[in-house]
Amino acid sequence: MRRILGCARGAGVAVRNSQTSLLPLRGRANYSSNRTLTRCAGSRRLTQALGTQQLTPLAENIVVGLLSGVVAGLVTGLYSGLVVSRLVRFSSLCSEAHRAINSVEYMQEQHRVVVSRNDSLAVPLIGADLMYFGHKATGLCVLAQHKVVAGALYSAEQGHIGVEELSATLTQARNCIRKAWPSFKIFVPWGRV
Repeated sequence: MRRILGCARGAGVAVRNSQTSLLPLRGRANYSSNRTLTRCAGSRRLTQALGTQQLTPLAENIVVGLLSGVVAGLVTGLYSGLVVSRLVRFSSLCSEAHRAINSVEYMQEQHRVVVSRNDSLAVPLIGADLMYFGHKATGLCVLAQHKVVAGALYSAEQGHIGVEELSATLTQARNCIRKAWPSFKIFVPWGRV
């Protein structure tokens, strides 16, 4: 097994063989696989940056591995946090739209349906927020469902449809919003957070 003893420019680096004494590297083009050679220039720069003595190859590998691991961990952690925050925002906006449509309270009277509570007026704002954050298809779906729900509520209050039709319309709108998927843009590292 051979190890580098010193760092020098050119081909005159001395190598110690486990069976022989110091051998010059000059003129030797055939190296076996059991020899370990390190980059002296990189090692010298690393020790100058750290302000310490010459590092052994094992210590150099440990320091480089730790530094690259910290940088890679930081970058992947920031990216995954960005994706998770976008996914949570999408989920909360869809839940809010679902809750607003679900909170419509109504009852059948003589010839018409009386709507006592209607929080679905916030649904267009939620759809606009979804479109602003890059979920255009879901935002358009939410806006379309609000239009259907608003039309059904108006028709029910005028007496054109009954409770069963209104209930079916609200269920269809809730199911459409529940099945919505986020845009692929949540995986892109740039854009709105």
